Amino acid sequence: MIISETNFIIISYLEPQNAVKVEWKADSSLMGVEEFKAQINLEKEAFVQYKPSFVLGQTQAMAYTISPEEQNWHNELIMPTFASIGLKKLAVVVSNDIFAQVSIQQALEEGETTEQNGFKTRYFENETDALTWFQKD
Repeated sequence: MIISETNFIIISYLEPQNAVKVEWKADSSLMGVEEFKAQINLEKEAFVQYKPSFVLGQTQAMAYTISPEEQNWHNELIMPTFASIGLKKLAVVVSNDIFAQVSIQQALEEGETTEQNGFKTRYFENETDALTWFQKD
């Protein structure tokens, strides 16, 4: 079920998995800082509304490089949200754009998205493997 869609992102609720899927579009290359922040705010709204156990970040088509400042802003907004909803796992299907992928990984690493924060993070090459991982302990 699609929750929200813009030119840059599609946010869906996957009811059978109790997961929110965040799928970035290729047009993300056209975003500026304010558009990026607007997309992240939409993500937060979905996380708060649906309180998923799992989040699937589909970044294969993402073509936006997240600056260090944006990485910090992202983490200050999203990490407390993940903690408040009791997120268990975050799966990221990796971007085809190496610069975008590195910026995504840096954002998550700098947010210390490890089991210390109460959830696990893994990177995948495809969505099927990510969804399978959600079902494992």
